[in-house]
Amino acid sequence: MKAKKALAVLFTLSISVSSLPITASAQEITQQQKKDIQTEQSEQFIIDTEAEKQTPENIGAEQQTPEPENTTNEQQTKVKTITIQFDSNGAEGTPPENITIATGEEFEPEYHTMTKENHFFAGWSLQQNSADILFTVNEKIIVQKFPDDVTENVTLYAVWQEVKPCQILYDLGNGELIREHTQTGTLPQNIPYENQNGNQIIQWKNAQDDVVDVSSQIITDNTIYYAVYEQQSSLLETVKHIKYMDGDNGNFYPDKALTRAEACQILYTLLKQKQIPQKTFTDVSENDWYANAVCTLATMGLVEGYGEDFQPQKEMTRAEFLAILNRIYPYDGTIQTFADVPGEHWAAQAISNAVEKGWIYGEGNIYPDNTIKRQEVAVILNKVLNRKADKNIIAENTVREFFDVSPTHWAYYDILEASVAHEYQYTEQYEVWTSFQKETLNIARGLYSKNGTLYYVEQNGSLARNKTVDGFTFGADGKYTTNSEILDNKLSEIIQSHTNSNMTQEQKLKVVHEYVRDNYNYLKRPFVQKGQTDWEKQYALDMLDMKKGNCYSFAALYYYLAKQIGYDAHAVIGTVGHEHSPHGWVEIAMDGTTYIFDAEMEMAYRKRGIYHDIFKKTYDNAPFLYIKW
Repeated sequence: MKAKKALAVLFTLSISVSSLPITASAQEITQQQKKDIQTEQSEQFIIDTEAEKQTPENIGAEQQTPEPENTTNEQQTKVKTITIQFDSNGAEGTPPENITIATGEEFEPEYHTMTKENHFFAGWSLQQNSADILFTVNEKIIVQKFPDDVTENVTLYAVWQEVKPCQILYDLGNGELIREHTQTGTLPQNIPYENQNGNQIIQWKNAQDDVVDVSSQIITDNTIYYAVYEQQSSLLETVKHIKYMDGDNGNFYPDKALTRAEACQILYTLLKQKQIPQKTFTDVSENDWYANAVCTLATMGLVEGYGEDFQPQKEMTRAEFLAILNRIYPYDGTIQTFADVPGEHWAAQAISNAVEKGWIYGEGNIYPDNTIKRQEVAVILNKVLNRKADKNIIAENTVREFFDVSPTHWAYYDILEASVAHEYQYTEQYEVWTSFQKETLNIARGLYSKNGTLYYVEQNGSLARNKTVDGFTFGADGKYTTNSEILDNKLSEIIQSHTNSNMTQEQKLKVVHEYVRDNYNYLKRPFVQKGQTDWEKQYALDMLDMKKGNCYSFAALYYYLAKQIGYDAHAVIGTVGHEHSPHGWVEIAMDGTTYIFDAEMEMAYRKRGIYHDIFKKTYDNAPFLYIKW
């Protein structure tokens, strides 16, 4: 079935339209608008292609019908008896005979014996000249539906409405709208049974979101019905455990906010069947790596743009991501409220869905407007797809390496589940990997400074762990370590704060040299004695703690920072100057030449207005005489 484009359907109703971002699907009509279809009359409504693109959705604005209060046993057993007289209300023919009906009984009156020219029977009302219908056509009469003040005798008046042309709009979702021209008082004749993609329609809902049998609905005015399909659990790949997330340059970037383009690419990878993309955006070129994913998901109605733009690099919020999942796995449960998500929040339905299905925790704050991080996406999608990493296999094997995701990372197993293709079997509640596609870092062997931390990639593409390589010790997480967690963390913070990935290794060395020189002052400390070893760690920790130290403190801190960016540095003790004063400094061998680095002497002389350069100086061209013990 093909969707009808460029519709121009005249309805006696009005729906305002506006353009919304990805946070609300532009192909859906709000609950309030659905009610307007039944209640607003004598206004003209035109649906055209632009309106299809811009109709807003307010996920959080659904009004929830309160559950009826529980009645007591006494109330449940109380019986009311009413005698009903039927009045044809000006029609020809004979109305149904009077009846007496009690609580718990039901009666379906015959109305075909009454006729009124150019009118059709719409139901029964308590008022003679009222259009307020108490019982609709074919609805069985029960005592419980009468107002409390109706206790004995009552008259029901036939409600007649004028026969006139009208239209039925079938909303098949994703912008696919089918119309049927008919007239009031008739039954629908051309009910669609599938959409243009061949998806079978299993039921219909009316504007009040009630499931109805469309074939038995007598049309009383312009009417809209919404198609309901099989739960779309098969839309995403859940059987094959494919890789649906990846990294770049050895990193996964777990703390990085997910962009709209990335979200589309991830979900596009998981789609079992991909539609031919028809939707385009002015800021998405066909050559962009995410173009096919963005345009396909937009065509399927899973994401929406900002007018003609998509803004692919815009960071996505938690609510926005959950809203997409809500379109894939619709929710018809009760709207819940949370500390920071009131019932009227636009994403309240999507968030309620996620909490109800166990995708996110529902206690405390939801933080719907916070950007969603890549690590969160892996955790949520694994829950959506019912995927659980095999911790035993991962512990026994080098499945995949990332510089920025260590085995101690809180989302480590979820990230590997998302980024490693594998075969599996389910044993009770556990997923057992029977095979997996190992992925190495695919970079040359050697030292790598990443994210403020130093790593060593071995010949096989794995990270060195629990070993010392060329004077650098690496822990179980693959990171260079001083064997002091406090010192390791502080060194990493300094490197991250003062260097960036665009710098060369030597530029980083220069930056940290200037950092040590300019951010610490002199403090008299004990001398390091000739032959003394393993003094560097405590001097560096004290230096970081007090922001002051002597030459040995400066040397120790710079020594560790230089190693953190991959230099085989050495903290040296000896003497300086012609008076042979005890002193400490750092030396690094580069391309066969040994160089001196002395941030403390630079700092001391700068305070006197003398600017010596003692960064990468040989022993021969240094401004002072250095003698190493």
